[in-house]
Amino acid sequence: MPGTRTRGGIAFTERSAHLVAVTPGGEAPWHLAVDAPWQQRRQPEIRTRLLAGLQQLRSRLSGRRPGLWVCLPARAGSLHRLWLPAVRRRWLAPPAAVPLERLTPLPPTEVVHHLRRLQGNAQEPAPAQVAILPRREAEWTAALLAEAGLRLRGLDLAPGYAALAARTLLGESSRSLFLLLLPGAALWAWRQDGRLGPVGHTRARPGEKAPDLALRAAQEAIQAAEPHGPVQVVLAGEEAAAASQTLSPAGAELELSLRLCTREELTPAGLPWDAWPLGAFLAQGRRTTLFDLRPPEVAASWLDRPATTRRLAWAAALLAVVLAAGSLGGAWYTLDRARRGLEQSKAELAAVRGQVRQIKARLARLGPLAAAERSRREAGRLLELVAARL
Repeated sequence: MPGTRTRGGIAFTERSAHLVAVTPGGEAPWHLAVDAPWQQRRQPEIRTRLLAGLQQLRSRLSGRRPGLWVCLPARAGSLHRLWLPAVRRRWLAPPAAVPLERLTPLPPTEVVHHLRRLQGNAQEPAPAQVAILPRREAEWTAALLAEAGLRLRGLDLAPGYAALAARTLLGESSRSLFLLLLPGAALWAWRQDGRLGPVGHTRARPGEKAPDLALRAAQEAIQAAEPHGPVQVVLAGEEAAAASQTLSPAGAELELSLRLCTREELTPAGLPWDAWPLGAFLAQGRRTTLFDLRPPEVAASWLDRPATTRRLAWAAALLAVVLAAGSLGGAWYTLDRARRGLEQSKAELAAVRGQVRQIKARLARLGPLAAAERSRREAGRLLELVAARL
């Protein structure tokens, strides 16, 4: 169950930064928009505005050093599809190697990445998706929060937050596509066979209108996921109504069924579309993002790393099994020793009883002799008494 503690976050966009504080199941969210374009975030005056806004947000959170979830624009990083080879003993095996040299021009030491398996099991090759973020962006974000007296609780790209926020909107359909239209970009996320599929974003071309952007984003999403069969598209955003008129004619060809998402369906209400994915994530009470792009040295805890946590859990379970087997073996050995001791005691008791019977038989044979000896002694005493009187 989600907690009632107020949770905070900041969503960076191309035009501004949105600071959000949400209490799961509580009152309306607190929201503050700061004029801090993403491209100008390193300028001193922009940093001063961000720090002032973060101080206001911190006053609404509890704790000596509250944690914040950060949403970066999709263009800050990159998302890539790849295939994972089959492995044995997945939980104890090292993490799958990611060919970073083929996915980004930056050296592997200058990026932060997170690999996520999409479907399948470890015994067969399966598709996966990796998010890559330059390390300098993650370190800049952590340093900004540290200067404001906050810590980096979670860091992910906008498509990751949109995917988690849209889980309740996609329902239980076997093939659902969430399409969020934002100024200059479209975020999309798949839900396939009861689990989240690939996520991504499509940037708008110069002069491209929202309906054309929505159609191109849907085509890119379908090409990335390669669904088999009809697809339900949940459309949201400022110009979703106009985009639905463009997607409707193409729906029959692409096997799409459209559903327009209104603001009344969104939780929490009252947030701009740019800040809604982060606000919905905070309202759901989730603690882990879809892609964990925090630098390892500033992570809240090493237990927050899913691979480490799973391996520790399996190691603890294996240790418990070994201890239980050892305890069972020790109990069996103790019981066997007790049984052998009891049998030995029974044998010794039977031997003692035999000796007692032999002694009793001997005593029975010596009984008449003892009686004759007692009679002789009595007769001797009587003779002595008679002799004394005479």
